Amino acid sequence: MKIIQLATLISPSGAYGGPVRVAVNQTRALLEAGHDVILAAGAQGFGRRLPKYYDGVPVSLFHAFSPVPKSGFSGLVAPALQEWLKTAAKSADLAHIHLSRDLVTLPATRIVRRLHLPYVLQTHGMIGPSRHPLAGTVDALWTKRALSGAERVFFLTPEERQGLSSVTPESLKLQELPNGVPQTHLSPRAETDTPLEVLFLARLHSRKRPQMFVSMAKALHSRHPNVRFSVVGPDEGEGAAVSAAIREAGMGDALKWEGPVRPEDTAAGLANRISTYCRPSTNLFP
Repeated sequence: MKIIQLATLISPSGAYGGPVRVAVNQTRALLEAGHDVILAAGAQGFGRRLPKYYDGVPVSLFHAFSPVPKSGFSGLVAPALQEWLKTAAKSADLAHIHLSRDLVTLPATRIVRRLHLPYVLQTHGMIGPSRHPLAGTVDALWTKRALSGAERVFFLTPEERQGLSSVTPESLKLQELPNGVPQTHLSPRAETDTPLEVLFLARLHSRKRPQMFVSMAKALHSRHPNVRFSVVGPDEGEGAAVSAAIREAGMGDALKWEGPVRPEDTAAGLANRISTYCRPSTNLFP
């Protein structure tokens, strides 16, 4: 089959997080199964020349930008992606869209629906009840039609299934789809004289609670002065507060924010040095 995978944003720092990681893993697995697959997305952070491969899989990337400042991922647009899709969809057999309430994936879903290309949706917990003042309008114009026209709407947890069903009264073709995790060949951290290290690895967003990680590190430091605590991930609103909290903690090299790491370097670069991974997120999705 010829399959188009489509996500909102790809960047060197992996700022968009889990949905892109899932899309990359799925693309790789489908390629290994013999399918013809391309991963398309908006792009930021690469400069003028966009790569043709990302983490080893073929991609079609298009410059993304926000016409409205401080609108976050939901305000991103990638006009060239939409134009590319109008042609690419005509020769494809299926589109797999990692849908959010944004101006990249919702218009893309509208295009494939109008071209009568079968498509499936995977929402990663991003579609559900929302208090955002524009959510009702966006859902009425785009989201409900996108969900009802899908051959399948994949969900990960019972909470996500319930949230999807609450968006539209129409019967959806819902199907559970666990996140596949590629096999790795990494060995557990060897016993050495180097200090134990505790890792926070996520976007610095309030929902991920990086400040709680810093508070935990500060509380444990007096009892375990030789343990190191590392915050790794791109800033998504909490960076300034985390930096201030780290300075206030006064722990020196025992507590630091290293910034983002390329997604393809995560396992190889961090696994051999980390003793414990801590996930204080309020996000329900594993």
